[in-house]
Amino acid sequence: MAKYPLEQLLDLKQQMERMRQLELALAEQARQNQVLRLRALVEALDAELAAPLDLSQLEDRARFTMAQQRLVSDTRDRLRAKAEVCLEVRTLLLNASVERKKFESHKSNHEEETKREQARVQQAFTDEIAGQQFIRKALGTEPVAFLARRKEPANEN
Repeated sequence: MAKYPLEQLLDLKQQMERMRQLELALAEQARQNQVLRLRALVEALDAELAAPLDLSQLEDRARFTMAQQRLVSDTRDRLRAKAEVCLEVRTLLLNASVERKKFESHKSNHEEETKREQARVQQAFTDEIAGQQFIRKALGTEPVAFLARRKEPANEN
Protein backbone atom coordinates (compact mmCIF):
# COMPACT_ATOMS: atom_id res chain seq x y z
CA MET A 1 0.00 0.00 0.00
CA ALA A 2 1.14 3.53 -0.67
CA LYS A 3 2.72 5.32 2.24
CA TYR A 4 0.66 8.10 3.77
CA PRO A 5 2.18 11.35 2.43
CA LEU A 6 1.67 13.22 5.71
CA GLU A 7 3.06 10.47 7.95
CA GLN A 8 5.83 12.67 9.33
CA LEU A 9 3.37 15.41 10.16
CA LEU A 10 1.12 12.88 11.90
CA ASP A 11 4.12 11.66 13.91
CA LEU A 12 4.85 15.25 14.92
CA LYS A 13 1.23 15.73 16.01
CA GLN A 14 1.44 12.56 18.10
CA GLN A 15 4.68 13.74 19.69
CA MET A 16 3.11 17.13 20.38
CA GLU A 17 0.18 15.45 22.10
CA ARG A 18 2.52 13.35 24.26
CA MET A 19 4.47 16.49 25.14
CA ARG A 20 1.24 18.25 26.16
CA GLN A 21 0.29 15.25 28.27
CA LEU A 22 3.61 15.50 30.09
CA GLU A 23 3.15 19.25 30.55
CA LEU A 24 -0.29 18.64 32.02
CA ALA A 25 1.08 16.00 34.37
CA LEU A 26 3.79 18.39 35.56
CA ALA A 27 1.31 21.25 35.98
CA GLU A 28 -1.10 19.00 37.91
CA GLN A 29 1.76 17.81 40.11
CA ALA A 30 2.80 21.41 40.83
CA ARG A 31 -0.80 22.31 41.61
CA GLN A 32 -1.13 19.32 43.92
CA ASN A 33 2.10 20.27 45.70
CA GLN A 34 0.71 23.78 46.19
CA VAL A 35 -2.51 22.29 47.63
CA LEU A 36 -0.47 20.24 50.09
CA ARG A 37 1.63 23.28 51.03
CA LEU A 38 -1.53 25.34 51.61
CA ARG A 39 -3.08 22.59 53.67
CA ALA A 40 0.04 22.37 55.84
CA LEU A 41 0.11 26.15 56.36
CA VAL A 42 -3.56 26.28 57.32
CA GLU A 43 -3.13 23.39 59.74
CA ALA A 44 -0.10 25.08 61.31
CA LEU A 45 -2.02 28.34 61.64
CA ASP A 46 -5.01 26.55 63.14
CA ALA A 47 -2.75 24.75 65.60
CA GLU A 48 -1.10 28.04 66.60
CA LEU A 49 -4.45 29.72 67.06
CA ALA A 50 -5.76 26.80 69.12
CA ALA A 51 -2.78 26.94 71.49
CA PRO A 52 -3.33 28.65 74.85
CA LEU A 53 -2.60 32.36 74.77
CA ASP A 54 -0.11 33.95 77.15
CA LEU A 55 -0.70 37.68 77.45
CA SER A 56 3.05 38.41 77.50
CA GLN A 57 3.35 36.84 74.02
CA LEU A 58 0.28 38.54 72.57
CA GLU A 59 2.22 40.95 70.36
CA ASP A 60 4.54 38.24 69.03
CA ARG A 61 1.62 35.95 68.39
CA ALA A 62 -0.27 38.68 66.52
CA ARG A 63 2.74 39.34 64.26
CA PHE A 64 3.21 35.60 63.70
CA THR A 65 -0.48 35.14 62.91
CA MET A 66 -0.49 38.04 60.45
CA ALA A 67 2.64 36.68 58.75
CA GLN A 68 1.09 33.22 58.53
CA GLN A 69 -2.13 34.66 57.11
CA ARG A 70 -0.15 36.55 54.46
CA LEU A 71 1.71 33.35 53.67
CA VAL A 72 -1.59 31.47 53.37
CA SER A 73 -2.99 34.23 51.15
CA ASP A 74 0.11 34.17 48.92
CA THR A 75 -0.06 30.40 48.73
CA ARG A 76 -3.72 30.60 47.70
CA ASP A 77 -2.78 33.08 44.98
CA ARG A 78 -0.05 30.75 43.73
CA LEU A 79 -2.55 27.88 43.83
CA ARG A 80 -4.98 29.87 41.66
CA ALA A 81 -2.14 30.61 39.24
CA LYS A 82 -1.21 26.92 39.13
CA ALA A 83 -4.86 26.02 38.49
CA GLU A 84 -4.94 28.52 35.60
CA VAL A 85 -1.77 26.99 34.18
CA CYS A 86 -3.37 23.55 34.42
CA LEU A 87 -6.42 24.84 32.57
CA GLU A 88 -4.28 26.39 29.82
CA VAL A 89 -2.22 23.22 29.43
CA ARG A 90 -5.41 21.15 29.39
CA THR A 91 -6.70 23.37 26.57
CA LEU A 92 -3.44 22.94 24.66
CA LEU A 93 -3.67 19.18 25.15
CA LEU A 94 -7.24 19.18 23.88
CA ASN A 95 -6.18 21.13 20.79
CA ALA A 96 -3.25 18.77 20.19
CA SER A 97 -5.58 15.77 20.49
CA VAL A 98 -8.01 17.29 18.01
CA GLU A 99 -5.20 17.97 15.56
CA ARG A 100 -3.86 14.43 15.91
CA LYS A 101 -7.34 12.97 15.39
CA LYS A 102 -7.82 15.10 12.27
CA PHE A 103 -4.63 13.69 10.78
CA GLU A 104 -5.49 10.14 11.82
CA SER A 105 -8.90 10.54 10.20
CA HIS A 106 -7.28 11.94 7.07
CA LYS A 107 -4.82 9.03 7.07
CA SER A 108 -7.68 6.55 7.41
CA ASN A 109 -9.56 8.21 4.55
CA HIS A 110 -6.37 8.19 2.46
CA GLU A 111 -5.85 4.48 3.13
CA GLU A 112 -9.45 3.69 2.21
CA GLU A 113 -9.18 5.76 -0.97
CA THR A 114 -5.91 4.01 -1.84
CA LYS A 115 -7.55 0.61 -1.33
CA ARG A 116 -10.50 1.62 -3.51
CA GLU A 117 -8.13 2.86 -6.21
CA GLN A 118 -6.13 -0.36 -6.09
CA ALA A 119 -9.33 -2.40 -6.26
CA ARG A 120 -10.50 -0.30 -9.22
CA VAL A 121 -7.20 -0.83 -11.07
CA GLN A 122 -7.29 -4.54 -10.27
CA GLN A 123 -10.88 -4.78 -11.48
CA ALA A 124 -10.02 -2.94 -14.70
CA PHE A 125 -7.11 -5.33 -15.27
CA THR A 126 -9.33 -8.34 -14.57
CA ASP A 127 -12.03 -6.97 -16.88
CA GLU A 128 -9.47 -6.47 -19.65
CA ILE A 129 -8.22 -10.03 -19.32
CA ALA A 130 -11.78 -11.37 -19.24
CA GLY A 131 -12.62 -9.32 -22.35
CA GLN A 132 -9.61 -10.68 -24.21
CA GLN A 133 -10.51 -14.24 -23.22
CA PHE A 134 -14.10 -13.72 -24.36
CA ILE A 135 -12.98 -12.35 -27.74
CA ARG A 136 -10.60 -15.28 -28.21
CA LYS A 137 -13.32 -17.76 -27.41
CA ALA A 138 -15.77 -15.97 -29.67
CA LEU A 139 -13.29 -16.10 -32.53
CA GLY A 140 -12.50 -19.69 -31.69
CA THR A 141 -8.83 -19.00 -31.41
CA GLU A 142 -6.33 -19.48 -28.72
CA PRO A 143 -3.20 -17.31 -28.72
CA VAL A 144 -0.80 -20.13 -29.64
CA ALA A 145 -3.13 -21.68 -32.18
CA PHE A 146 -3.76 -18.26 -33.69
CA LEU A 147 -0.04 -17.68 -34.13
CA ALA A 148 0.41 -21.16 -35.56
CA ARG A 149 -2.32 -20.57 -38.17
CA ARG A 150 -0.78 -17.27 -39.17
CA LYS A 151 2.60 -18.90 -39.73
CA GLU A 152 1.30 -21.88 -41.75
CA PRO A 153 0.00 -19.91 -44.77
CA ALA A 154 3.19 -17.90 -44.84
CA ASN A 155 5.32 -21.07 -45.06
CA GLU A 156 3.32 -22.47 -47.97
CA ASN A 157 4.15 -19.59 -50.30
